[in-house]
Amino acid sequence: MNGRSVLLICHSLPPYEYTGTPLVTRDYALGLQSLGYRVGVMIPNLTPAESPGPFKSEEQEDVRLYRVMGFNQLGLNLSSGLLKDMTPLQPVKEVLQDFKPDFAHVVDYVCLPPQVLQIASDSGAIVMRHAFHTEELCLRIEPFLAELRQPCTGPTSPAKCDRCITKYIQRPDWSIPWDEGSLTVNIQAWRQYIQFLYDRVVDGVFFASGAFQRFFTHFIRIPEHKMFLVPHGIQPPRNRAAVSDIRSKMSEVKPVNFCFVGTTAVRKGIELLSHAFRNIEPDLAQLLIYGYYYSTALVQELISIPCVQHRGAFDDIDEIMAEVDVGIVPSYFEGYSRVLREFLSRGRPVIATKFFGSEIVADGDNGFLIDIGDQEALRERVTALIADRALLSRLKHGAAATAVPTLDEEIRSIHGVYQLLWERKRGIGQIGPERK
Repeated sequence: MNGRSVLLICHSLPPYEYTGTPLVTRDYALGLQSLGYRVGVMIPNLTPAESPGPFKSEEQEDVRLYRVMGFNQLGLNLSSGLLKDMTPLQPVKEVLQDFKPDFAHVVDYVCLPPQVLQIASDSGAIVMRHAFHTEELCLRIEPFLAELRQPCTGPTSPAKCDRCITKYIQRPDWSIPWDEGSLTVNIQAWRQYIQFLYDRVVDGVFFASGAFQRFFTHFIRIPEHKMFLVPHGIQPPRNRAAVSDIRSKMSEVKPVNFCFVGTTAVRKGIELLSHAFRNIEPDLAQLLIYGYYYSTALVQELISIPCVQHRGAFDDIDEIMAEVDVGIVPSYFEGYSRVLREFLSRGRPVIATKFFGSEIVADGDNGFLIDIGDQEALRERVTALIADRALLSRLKHGAAATAVPTLDEEIRSIHGVYQLLWERKRGIGQIGPERK
């Protein structure tokens, strides 16, 4: 064992939530543990009824899980630059005091304030930020303009963020005045505080996508020596031979099975799916939907289409892939996409919109790339694959040949960055990569 410890921070973790970032965090926890790290995870999902103390801890696969209270993210962000009373953050301090991590690896801090980075640094930990999401760029953590059906171009001015908050967010219970001047001051203070964190507090930043790195650093300056591009890795299929055999046989099977995996939220492009599969006969194609279901008019419309089946939540991606021909990822905004790579790693071509991280799809080779929000293009690609099985077969071969980084490769790259920063900051020996 290398003797070092890492505390991962994320908004949730299985079994409390089976979505992209919590699943990634679990993968990191188990992967780092296999390299000899003592691993803990902190998530902000505790309710007052569950624990009278500042946090609740439990063990999951020899990983210490700490659960603390969550916060209203928007209110915290708007007050973070001027925050003086740190009492509400005492549970975070106590978790760090209890676990005593050498590294604090912040995968995301949704439902926590940006101060969590500073508290981790003050505890003596080396602070890593994994920039998958947009906590530092968007006060709503959702850079998608639902009314306009388009992604936000970024925080180009405090006035723009002010207008967005006023339009898209109903006033929460903040302890700050609700007027334009105060909002602008708080937004400016938040942005200055975020920049301070990257200048003085954060020791290293992981990016999974070069495109997202360029977008992120357009608004937040990060010294070159702090940035590390580590492509997101995927756990390979359990039985590659079986997957290959399934792939070779499925091109002759009707209907063509398309698949969407993820939360059925508007940002994920649900209305594009409705348009693409409307009036398609079930004996020609099926759209299988796996994931969390939100009862909205758009989702109700989608699942009322005869060729659409909602299969519910899942916990085994290989079982899903056994009956899938084509994956669909039509999001308006993503910082990366785990499921996109899971499709490709299992030889399934993907129709994806041009979000950050979708550049792994080579248009016409291992799938199709379409413009964000282009519902006609999505329908055209779907109908083309239904009509042309030779095209489908060719794209499957292209997907099978796509080089998708493995989770083990990603974990070893993360370990290498830990080692570099340990030497850079501590200057006392290397971290050995021994396995248990």
